[in-house]
Amino acid sequence: MKILVTGANSYVGSHVAESLATRGHEIVGTFRRQNTRSLNLTNNTRVKMVQLDLSRVDDFKQLSSDFEAVVHNAGSFPWVDVDVNNVVQCNVLGTLNLCNWLIKQNSVKRLVTFSTLSVYGHVVDRILTENTLTNASEIYGSSKLASEHLISQLEGYEDQLIVRFPIVLGNRAHRAFIPRLVESFQTNSAVEITNPDKPYNSLTTLQAVANFTSHFLKSDLKGKHIANIGADDPMTVLQIAEFLKIILKSNSTISVNSPETNCYLIDNSVAKKLGYQAPTVQNALDYYSKESGWT
Repeated sequence: MKILVTGANSYVGSHVAESLATRGHEIVGTFRRQNTRSLNLTNNTRVKMVQLDLSRVDDFKQLSSDFEAVVHNAGSFPWVDVDVNNVVQCNVLGTLNLCNWLIKQNSVKRLVTFSTLSVYGHVVDRILTENTLTNASEIYGSSKLASEHLISQLEGYEDQLIVRFPIVLGNRAHRAFIPRLVESFQTNSAVEITNPDKPYNSLTTLQAVANFTSHFLKSDLKGKHIANIGADDPMTVLQIAEFLKIILKSNSTISVNSPETNCYLIDNSVAKKLGYQAPTVQNALDYYSKESGWT
């Protein structure tokens, strides 16, 4: 297939674009700012990179009209150099412009959108399912939920999948709970954890995301689907921290931060019915370690 991957220079987007190209697909990847990932993808003969800002309508003129599938990955997270305006322009306005462009296409048959568990906001349930109330109160989760609504209400796109991500582990994983633990262990800094004895499975891998995306794109699955993904066979927070400390040969001390907070488990059953192959928590950590060059 000829597949459009938005935000193909991002951590997840670049891996998915490369994985789909490896499977024989023709990939056109968009990016706003050049970085090492976009430069690396230009060396792949099955990938064409196009500098395109989804928040600018005129930029869509650079795209052809013969795509068979779209993977909408582009998104902004409020970070050091990313303000609220940037988040809204990318996540909401960018998705709106993409939807308006899609309305004019007649070749796109399947659509995958990457979202986040942040759309649920503060979760009080013990088990997180797709029926859990979406109650995002901060800009990232709220803007991604708005993006989901825009995509899901698209007329003419009845075969689509929205995937809500937890932590995605792989080489150069960043920002989230487990990568922050790694940073502390690598510098032998003191590590504080919360909920040490509670089971945790809010993670997946780049490989699992790419495999799930590929499976849906080539499948005959019909309908509009939303799926939370995570890992099988939960480990406790303390077990995860101790594993990382050992694998990184760290001298960090691990202490417990009180009080405890809610630590929910992700129900993978909907995603599994759609073809998601959930790694175990241990397998995900092993993958993270191997891809990062620690073992």
